Amino acid sequence: MIAALNHLPQYLQFARGQSSTASGLLLLPLMLAMVAAQLASGRIIARTGRYRTHPILGGALMTAGALLLLLLDTDAPVAVASGLTVVLGAGMGLLMQATLLVTMYGAEPRDMGAASGTVTLVRTLGGSLGWPSSARCSPRVSTGPTPT
Repeated sequence: MIAALNHLPQYLQFARGQSSTASGLLLLPLMLAMVAAQLASGRIIARTGRYRTHPILGGALMTAGALLLLLLDTDAPVAVASGLTVVLGAGMGLLMQATLLVTMYGAEPRDMGAASGTVTLVRTLGGSLGWPSSARCSPRVSTGPTPT
């Protein structure tokens, strides 16, 4: 999630020539899809009590969304680049909500604060390790000559 939120605006700014404000606004489909998926997933899990398919479907959607974003090049329309993030956002929403609810269901009432804190810690650690890894794999954008 953190990698997508950091690299997509850079792509839109450097490869597509968007302003920083416009590139941030073009992430709205990702965020709206994530919130919608979280709300829908939370309601379905609370109503049915079944949560097993949500993280699996979320992981599959996130993988598909990330693979779809690999199709972007400098000729891709900005609306397509912004629209492809919907798949990634829906996957993130399903995965994040389901893992939090599973953790909360498994915790004793006195340990719910520690359980939700642990989920937040693991997400933060994952972002701290995942973002530099994805930054290392992405191509470097240069505006001038490469120093020797």
